[in-house]
Amino acid sequence: MLGALPEAIVSELLLFWQENKDQDILTTSIKLRKERNIPMEGDEALSGSYSQVALQELKQGGDAANPKDFTWALQPKIVRIIEDMIGPAHRMRISALQADASIPEHIDNPEQIRIIILLEGEQEFTLQTKTESQHIEMKIGELWFVNTAWPHSVMNKGPHTRLALLIDLAEMPQELSKEY
Repeated sequence: MLGALPEAIVSELLLFWQENKDQDILTTSIKLRKERNIPMEGDEALSGSYSQVALQELKQGGDAANPKDFTWALQPKIVRIIEDMIGPAHRMRISALQADASIPEHIDNPEQIRIIILLEGEQEFTLQTKTESQHIEMKIGELWFVNTAWPHSVMNKGPHTRLALLIDLAEMPQELSKEY
């Protein structure tokens, strides 16, 4: 664990999700992949039980492939507080996993550096390393670096939707660069 977000910031993020939860970028991505006949493993399993809301917006006339063409949808103060804790972020989103749903084991882009912060609810995060299966218990507000290039899965066994902030960093935080 890298630290914890102040409760006021967690509350601001939950408010942002409430105001923007209808702008689901994951459902849009799955729909586009289906239309283009480019299915991604796990799309069907996630459909309806998992959604994501972006915390950045594409600048008018910007190129979606260029991270510098995005602007933060959050108040700059909130982004600064988060980045002061972990370093420059190039992508942030809030993910929602419905009650009694799961994200099957998968591997993410090995070039991304991922921080996960549980905002609301509960989750069972399992990471498969070369030698063992690790179950990581995350508490609300805690910042966790997770190597998502290893097989991992998430399960929400709770009665309510689980919300988590997923942050992809531009570079490895200083305190982690020696370990990884």
